[in-house]
Amino acid sequence: MCTALKASNIGNLTNIILLYDVNCQYHVHFKRRIANAPTLEVPDDKVFYWGIGEFHVTAHIPQCYVRHSPQFIPGAGHIDGEILETLWSTLNECFPGTQSSTLANRSETIDVQVQESNSQKALNIGKQSIESRIILNVTKA
Repeated sequence: MCTALKASNIGNLTNIILLYDVNCQYHVHFKRRIANAPTLEVPDDKVFYWGIGEFHVTAHIPQCYVRHSPQFIPGAGHIDGEILETLWSTLNECFPGTQSSTLANRSETIDVQVQESNSQKALNIGKQSIESRIILNVTKA
């Protein structure tokens, strides 16, 4: 997450919505973990909203839904917050070419496709609309 924030062009956007399946646990002591890791840093001028995608938050305890559902995060709009599931349709296009490949080649091909998708999203994150399904959903203050 720290690397994605550093590499993206979020510019002067201050409010950042982070959607992750286990954010209810991941965000606990987050700043302390970053402070204890000499190579990691997060911008001080950013406000983080810790959300869980709609697909997963409904399976959590009721308190998680109220605290972490994107429906209750200011500026989040209507998003599902799921990324891997939304990549399946584009990944399905590369699968036929890997059917006769070795497991190693198949894994490498899929990894390259996912890395390219993530790179494009990170490079264009400041240009995306709030409704976009991207790893870091960003809103203006």
